[in-house]
Amino acid sequence: MQIEINDLGKRYGNGKWALRGVSATLRAGSFVALIGANGAGKTTLIHLLCGLLDPSEGGVAAPPGLRLGWCSQQAVIDWYLSAYDNVLLGARFAGLGAKASRALSERALAAVQLLDVAHRPVDELSGGQQQRVQIARAMVHEPDLLLLDEPTTGLDPQAAEALLEALRARARAGAFVLVSSHDLTLLERYCDEVLLLADGQLLAFEPRAAFLERFASEEIIRVAYRGALAPADLARIRVRVLRVTTESPLEVVVRRGFPVMEVLSLMGGVTVTDLERQVPGLREAYLKLAQGVPGE
Repeated sequence: MQIEINDLGKRYGNGKWALRGVSATLRAGSFVALIGANGAGKTTLIHLLCGLLDPSEGGVAAPPGLRLGWCSQQAVIDWYLSAYDNVLLGARFAGLGAKASRALSERALAAVQLLDVAHRPVDELSGGQQQRVQIARAMVHEPDLLLLDEPTTGLDPQAAEALLEALRARARAGAFVLVSSHDLTLLERYCDEVLLLADGQLLAFEPRAAFLERFASEEIIRVAYRGALAPADLARIRVRVLRVTTESPLEVVVRRGFPVMEVLSLMGGVTVTDLERQVPGLREAYLKLAQGVPGE
């Protein structure tokens, strides 16, 4: 099962294109990290996918009867209800019966760690807790397509981890999960694919490993040592690595996955006192791209 995004575009009344020419295939069971600068078109894409906006060109082809869960950046809460009743209402709006709605509401609140405040009015909760109420309401009916726009904003690290765990579980159960977030270090640990937008256009959409290999292909190995590194050993090291940035401590730039032991084996009779390896991730790849890719 898949969702086809075909040459999707949105132009607003001022004539400016917020999104244009975006084509991609979302596959069931995949957790997609939607990344890009502020104004790159991420929220516009989410709003087009969930039907809040009509496209100016192109379209989205989804399986019939697809159940949708959406969480906005803005507060969309029934303030006169408790956290539990907000989530329960989401289940009832999705067409679930009373018994199923009660059971699923408790499960959704547990997933976002809100059971202990479930029956408090939402206006008595913290901003982070209110955000989690929205997320639980989006997830309560176990949707086939989950679209979350900056869901970790205002969440403490433990709550953010628990949320991403729950979202990955939904993906593993066969849902489409697409999450926009600036918390790239956290997203990297959970996502399967990366969709990068820049200036309203699709710059990359590929598996996480392929994205990192393409845009974060270099690592740094730093070795502190006692003794003198022989010129002949240093010459052999230069042949094997991409470049040597410092000689003492020895700092070299290598291809992703290059074996550390190969560097150490070329260092002759010195005594290694410290070893560090810097492996770039999704955040570093994005920052590298952002230097040459302007946002909107």
